[in-house]
Amino acid sequence: MSKQIISLLRPDSREMERIASMADTRYILLQITDEEIELGQFAEERLYAIAEMTQAGIVYADYWEEKAGELLPHPLIDYQEGSLRNDFDFGKLLFIRTSALKEAVRQASGVYNHAGLYDVRLNISRAYPIVHVNEYLYTAKEKDTRSSGQKLFDYVDPRNREVQKEMERACTAHLKAIGAYLKPEFAKVDFTEELFPVEASV
Repeated sequence: MSKQIISLLRPDSREMERIASMADTRYILLQITDEEIELGQFAEERLYAIAEMTQAGIVYADYWEEKAGELLPHPLIDYQEGSLRNDFDFGKLLFIRTSALKEAVRQASGVYNHAGLYDVRLNISRAYPIVHVNEYLYTAKEKDTRSSGQKLFDYVDPRNREVQKEMERACTAHLKAIGAYLKPEFAKVDFTEELFPVEASV
């Protein structure tokens, strides 16, 4: 089986270029967190077989999560054409076709400090399937022990404003590339045209 295991140090454009230049096998197994990962028996063979069968650009799998000594299942959802969230949960490992990665890096929509991996993922999704393996193929020991409710609102943290602006730029470039971009043009609303007996704030 032709694959390399590479750890993602930063999600920026330079890091994606570094990884693409290092990759010299048919696939790479990219660890996108710094958590301790233990692959299950025949996990790599299974990822490889599915990637070959589906001609996927990226394959990702369900996994076990070790929290406070307890082993919990962490199922993931299928990737679809409209799965544009930059924080879409792929788990901790991405099994990536090297030719797709190199092509995606060449097609980068900009130079990013935070959205390099996101931009590459969107580029790959335009040319290849992204396939979810509904099997538990590895175990990850969680490092971020905050509750899911705390993590949910990371995007509104003022410190993350630059991150979100970059994600929006990468997503806008992707929407333009697939012909789905709509210019933010809105008709002005005249509130004096009619009476509104009730006011509401959303």
